[in-house]
Amino acid sequence: MSRVLRFTLWSVGILAVALGATLFWVESQLRPEPLGARVKGLLTDAKIKGGIARVEASLDGKFSAEGIDLVLPDGTKISAAAIKGEAQIFPIIKGTYALSSLEIKTLDVDLSERKPEAKTPGTGSVAAIKTTLPPIVLGPYAVSGRVKLADGTLLRFSIRGDEFDTRGKADFRAGIAWPGFAVGKQMTDPRGEITLKAGFRRPLGADGVGLDDLIADVGSLRLELAAKDASPIAAGSVGFVLDAASTAGKPGVNFTGTLSDSANRPAVKLSGNHLAGRTTVNAQLDVDPTRFGILSQQLPDVRLSGSANGELEGARWQASADLKALWSDLSKFSKSLAKNSRSEWKLAANAQSTASGFAVNSLAITGNGVTIAIPQTLTWKGGLLPENANDATVTIAANDADLMSLNPFLAAADVIATAGRWTGEASISFKDGQPTVTSIRTHSLRGVTLERGGKALMREIDAELPIKSEDGAISLAPFSLGCAAGNIATGSLTLRPGAEGAWSAVANVNVGIVELASQPNWEDLPVDKLKGIRVSAQTTVDRAAGKVPVVSSADARIFRQGLNLLSLKLRQPLALDGSKPTGVLVEASARDLPLESLSAVVPGLKLTGDLKRADLVAGFSREGLFVRTEGAPLSFTRTSVTWTGKLWVKDCDLAASLDLLVGEKSTLIGFNQAELKNRGRTLASGDIKLGLGDAGTTLKLEGDLGALAEQPFAGPLNIVTGGQYRATADRAQSGEINVTFQVREVGLKQSEGRIQSASLAGRYVPAANGLSAEGSFKLQATNLSSGKFTLTQKVSGEKTDWQAAVAIDNVDVDDFLSLLPKSEADLSEKGAPPRPDRAPFWTNQSGSLQLTIGTAKAYGISAEKVVVRADAEEKAIRLTQLSGKLADGNLSGRGQLAFQPTISNGPYSLSATVSLNQFDFGSVAQAFPAVKDFLQGRADATAGLTSVCGTPGELVGKLQVDTQLTSKGGRIRPFGSKNSSMSLSANKAGDIGETLGGLAMLAGALTKNQQQGEKVAKIGAAMTAAGKLQKAVADFQYTSATIKASRLASGTIKLEAADIRNEVLHLAAKGGISVDPKLDFADWPMAFTTQMRGAGEFAQYFQALGFGTGPSPADGFTEGPGVSVGGSLNQVKTDLAEKLQQAIDNVRASQSTAPANPGIQTAPGSQAAPAPTTPSPKKRNPFGDLLQELGR
Repeated sequence: MSRVLRFTLWSVGILAVALGATLFWVESQLRPEPLGARVKGLLTDAKIKGGIARVEASLDGKFSAEGIDLVLPDGTKISAAAIKGEAQIFPIIKGTYALSSLEIKTLDVDLSERKPEAKTPGTGSVAAIKTTLPPIVLGPYAVSGRVKLADGTLLRFSIRGDEFDTRGKADFRAGIAWPGFAVGKQMTDPRGEITLKAGFRRPLGADGVGLDDLIADVGSLRLELAAKDASPIAAGSVGFVLDAASTAGKPGVNFTGTLSDSANRPAVKLSGNHLAGRTTVNAQLDVDPTRFGILSQQLPDVRLSGSANGELEGARWQASADLKALWSDLSKFSKSLAKNSRSEWKLAANAQSTASGFAVNSLAITGNGVTIAIPQTLTWKGGLLPENANDATVTIAANDADLMSLNPFLAAADVIATAGRWTGEASISFKDGQPTVTSIRTHSLRGVTLERGGKALMREIDAELPIKSEDGAISLAPFSLGCAAGNIATGSLTLRPGAEGAWSAVANVNVGIVELASQPNWEDLPVDKLKGIRVSAQTTVDRAAGKVPVVSSADARIFRQGLNLLSLKLRQPLALDGSKPTGVLVEASARDLPLESLSAVVPGLKLTGDLKRADLVAGFSREGLFVRTEGAPLSFTRTSVTWTGKLWVKDCDLAASLDLLVGEKSTLIGFNQAELKNRGRTLASGDIKLGLGDAGTTLKLEGDLGALAEQPFAGPLNIVTGGQYRATADRAQSGEINVTFQVREVGLKQSEGRIQSASLAGRYVPAANGLSAEGSFKLQATNLSSGKFTLTQKVSGEKTDWQAAVAIDNVDVDDFLSLLPKSEADLSEKGAPPRPDRAPFWTNQSGSLQLTIGTAKAYGISAEKVVVRADAEEKAIRLTQLSGKLADGNLSGRGQLAFQPTISNGPYSLSATVSLNQFDFGSVAQAFPAVKDFLQGRADATAGLTSVCGTPGELVGKLQVDTQLTSKGGRIRPFGSKNSSMSLSANKAGDIGETLGGLAMLAGALTKNQQQGEKVAKIGAAMTAAGKLQKAVADFQYTSATIKASRLASGTIKLEAADIRNEVLHLAAKGGISVDPKLDFADWPMAFTTQMRGAGEFAQYFQALGFGTGPSPADGFTEGPGVSVGGSLNQVKTDLAEKLQQAIDNVRASQSTAPANPGIQTAPGSQAAPAPTTPSPKKRNPFGDLLQELGR
């Protein structure tokens, strides 16, 4: 093998390996991870925020991207679900941007937050570079999505095309949808269609992207636009067709276009051409907006007809028009105007540009008795008035013209004339650059009534507007504006033009306040108080050639009989270019000014009272705009302020020094030595420096809290009836805030309690990722309550973590409850249940809470060393610790509130367990004074709480509580304490029963008739048993008690089981307490059934009374009476005494009907001998009256 061949093979092999390695590396870089990193870097370099979730490409030219979410530097937001396409690698290498296909899905463009880019002034030293377009070839393409415009309007679009080749032809099709309008109860559905087909006779943009270059590239073009309504209304369609073509071998393009209305009638016909940089357009118009179907709402309500033409070549232009405009129904501007009232105008004009300005060759506007005419050419070169035109005039004439015909033009200023006539004629001619006015008839207005938004602004106003000229100045003097009440305003306005655009204007106005009060919106002004007060103002504005206008002098005053009540004066000239002169700019002073006169200046503001004194200056310093008092402080007396019909301040006196500074980054408002009073009471006194932006704030105030609460602006404080307060606040530039607030001897409306003293201190410190806060409080009402807290917040993205710790030394809940206003319960029917939450109310919030209470007392129940810990996580809030002492018992508990969207009736699920061990009945019963005499002892209690609901507000209403109580010893007194009336009655009845029973048994033993003696003895035994039983139940000492009860979601309290016993007596009970929302809990009706069983002597009692026949073989107890318990916790009722009385009656009745010979018994199965038909007379029972007394 020759050396050359070997070298060639080695070279080819090395090249193949290098090329393969290069392709392998390129392919590896086109994978999602590395390509995504490169794209992210490019976006960062371009200052584009956001990113692309996934992007990849391959060597065959295919590429795709998903999850696009970008924000451009100007605020434009662009997002897309997916982009995919295929690029042609080799044409791109050769310089042609070629894509075989392109598809973009769900493209969203948001322009609502787009900010215009700041204009960068050009340096002028860079040579102009001609921009061209490279060759672009695009195969089938499709784009769909939405565009949100700057005003919030949302457009939906879809774009498709088969081909776009800048070297040959273009195909473009698009559909657009935008919000419709209502026609009755139906909404229209506007749709737009765009079709473009073009052929290029040379590559598009290859010679430049200027208008002349692009038009020269077009060989043929057809553009079709259509607007349709896709709703059932079918409001009608509008179409536009534009055809453009060039002639082979000839420069330029000729075009024609037609805009057709919904009846397919030509509304606009266009024709023209573009040749050598000059564009000529001719148009014939017959536009009736009522015929434009779906676009009728977007067009002005005017019919235009006539012709217009124009020509444009670079900066040079020329235009002429001969048009007629008709508004066929002026009532569309206002309901106050007659239906089908018309306004028709004709316009004939010809104008053109000049080297230094523009020229009006002719102008004639006529209609409705009004004529504006410029018959000869007038040329403007930048000044207010035309240049030399010795014979040219401008004529404005009105011959009893109806002002309502001007509403199409007045509506642009949101003003409508509902009545009025206009008469006058004057012409202005210009000779040697000086205006000369010839007034044939003075312009005047009669009976003018104006409205805005359907509300009257002026009513039946007459105006005289004499126009004249003198020494090269045009003046409107003396003008007057009056009504039936007199002259509202008089004055003059003079304009003196100068050379090269210079001019000077002087205005002088005098306004009568009382006369103004006769007009709409000013009727509330007190005429008697403002009688004789007028306002005058004088201003001079000058503009030098090539300079900005400058306010040379200005002053205004409110006066009465020559005495100034308020005066304003400009101390130094003010240029109207935004520059800020240093020093005092304006001074103002006032003495005994009725504030009602200022109400006339600001509609919606109503002031009453007097401004006794004010000396203010305003101007600019290095820090910014300042306004401050000079000398004595501001002084207002008997001042009330109403804004838009709402009273804010009532009958107050204010004295304060004002210091206001408005800087670029901060604003500081200071009221020094301020004092606000009402009827001699000090609402607030002290110093206030309120900072906005970067400025700090300090506040030191004190005053009468009750007087402050009476003011309308006090809002929630209006429940306060008296007291004093002192408050301080300090906000540093860093944002740190320190606050203290103290009150004493505060009374509250509809409240039993009174605050002797209270204080609150707090500190707030902002941080880069959250905040921290701490504070303390003290409240002295009947007892002292105090505590402190700390709070921190940390924000990470959308997540916020809170850490809170509250330490209460002592709290008297009864004090706080006594301060609440007493109000009747709301018994109104509840509305529809709220919709369940879709996310927990603590979404994106997490954290922990630790609450410690040293001592607490509520409803007479004491607690101490209470600790509560809770944590909040993504799907649950957990109570991790509840411990402490309550009612001398040990308190503990745990629970959680979970968010579980899958559970029925959810998604909130509450579950918790609370236990209280060895608590004292007496301590708990103190919360219910009527119950505390019925229970003694200690017990263990557990409670399980559950609730399932859709919103947090329903948790309590749907709460179910299952409780169990066990006690190993104690005492129950169903008749109350030993000294209660019920207990005394029961014991007395028991004693009487025992005594009578013993006497009865003794009498039975002494009776000679054995049969009669046994009867008497049995009755006596029953009476003794009833008495002893009633005394035993009145003070029942038990050895064990077990009670199970539930509070149902409906509110009803259900006693599922109660077992209370000692060695000789057993009580079992069931029942419940029903809800009555009209009553307090202690008055809710209750109903329980109890069953008594006994052993030993109680078994003998029950047998003697006939309740049981013998002991049960299961436990040796004998059945006793069943007792019903009713009433309420505040008034317990039982039928035990009635049951015992009935038992005694039964025993007595059974003994009175027993056989005479007890030794003779009826054989089983045989019938006893019938009783005698006529019974023997009964002997009077010697114990009958006593038994009846015992029964009572």
